[in-house]
Amino acid sequence: MFTRTKAIASIGLWVSGFSLFMDSASAQTAAIVVNTTADDINAGDSNCTLREAINNANTNRDTTNGDCRTGSSYPIIDAIAFNIQSTQPSIIPNSPLPTLTETVVIDGTSQPSFQTIATHSLTCPNPMGVPLPAQTITISRPVIELNGAAAGKVSGITIDADQVVIQGLVINQFQRAGIEILNNSSQIIIDSNYIGTDITGTVALGNNRGVVIKAGNTTNPNNTIIKNNVISGNTFVGVLVNGDANADQQGNTIVNNFIGTDYTGKNVLGNTTEKRGHGVVIGHGNFAALDSRYPAQNHTIRGNVIAGSHTTNLWVSNYASNNLVECNYIGTDQTGTVALGNCIDGLLIGGTRSDAPSRLNKIRHNLISGNARCQGNTEANLTLQWGAIENTIENNLIGTDITGTVALSPILSTDGIGIKKPANQIRNNVIGGHRRHGIHIYRGFGTQPGDNRIENNYIGINPSGSNIANGGDGIAIFSNIYTPDTVLPLMDVLIRGTRITGNAIANNGHNGIRLEARGDEAGFK
Repeated sequence: MFTRTKAIASIGLWVSGFSLFMDSASAQTAAIVVNTTADDINAGDSNCTLREAINNANTNRDTTNGDCRTGSSYPIIDAIAFNIQSTQPSIIPNSPLPTLTETVVIDGTSQPSFQTIATHSLTCPNPMGVPLPAQTITISRPVIELNGAAAGKVSGITIDADQVVIQGLVINQFQRAGIEILNNSSQIIIDSNYIGTDITGTVALGNNRGVVIKAGNTTNPNNTIIKNNVISGNTFVGVLVNGDANADQQGNTIVNNFIGTDYTGKNVLGNTTEKRGHGVVIGHGNFAALDSRYPAQNHTIRGNVIAGSHTTNLWVSNYASNNLVECNYIGTDQTGTVALGNCIDGLLIGGTRSDAPSRLNKIRHNLISGNARCQGNTEANLTLQWGAIENTIENNLIGTDITGTVALSPILSTDGIGIKKPANQIRNNVIGGHRRHGIHIYRGFGTQPGDNRIENNYIGINPSGSNIANGGDGIAIFSNIYTPDTVLPLMDVLIRGTRITGNAIANNGHNGIRLEARGDEAGFK
């Protein structure tokens, strides 16, 4: 039995944590100790490589002539621990590591020099009421590096099993994902890793994607928890959660991570190339086939700092419905006082297809500020794009710092909220500090943006009376779409049924409410 005190404590912690998945009284561990950075399979050489340890865990037998402990079958939990005699142990696979096919804990926290270095408290905005409980992000300093520079076009760790834990690793430079969770998996925990950075958490060494939860025509991975990680520096997306044909009722949770920042939560590393990149994507995005129409739903994104991506920091995309986005800082640092925004939209709901609805999502108690710094035509801190219908946007601070009293870098953000689709509810938000409009309703493709509800918001002013002016109108409803140099032709925007009630609108650079639409269908209730 593995006898190092630190590893026993760490593994024991995760055994008790497996009560999420099984009766903890029946859970035991069988520890396999990796003691080398080598990547070979050389039975009987007294070295246990990570590749050999995974093979033993998968096959439940000793494939190494005694180098690694034999893996054990359920309900015994295999725990792959580390005791590598190196100050900076880097494992550099020369080919794909074996896919994880059985329950296992890969425990980088067992390496002697692993440490927890900081906890950060995120205030959860509630501008109209009593403050909500704060979110806590715990950041560690992993030591074991899994470096994919020589592995080829593969993912770092691929999971095709239930009840797997990956903790305390640095995973970087893989041409696919750092961690890829396949669609026959569920109940996975990804905790306290650096995914896409170097071991200091300050330099981007990106994978193409950080963490991918794949799905398709079988089952969606569910009950997966991604927490307390730094997921930054990846070249395309930090976290991607795809949809599922069976519309599972148990979703996944992305909670208390730094996504797009360094380990301090104060400096941008992004998840981006020069002209594209996303922090978190729920749904298909524009880079996955839409003909399958698999919904991505019942996921929770809570208590994260998401910043520094090029295109979107958070995208609730095609066919993404019934998701909860709560208590995140989107576009700021972990203090909520410094803009670390992106180029285009901070939070985007919907995609490029009106027939791929993103509906019934709840966006509440978030700080969404400092985004849309490229100052184009349609960028906003929060955009309801084509396909976004029947979503609720409530109790957020949009365009301010975490106090709700200071406009956060107003030169950056074009609009506060941009709306192209119908039947969304915008209520109880504080919206201020934008270069153009607080709320901007204009036509997208397909269905017109009628029947929206804009109720009980503070626009250009906060509940205490502070001036947080928007540079344009408080609420602008246009049939024209403006570009920096021209006005495009009128588009007969239909806004019938739009309700604007109970809002405090003040201090804005132009009108409180501006209506510029055509046709008999334009009107308020």
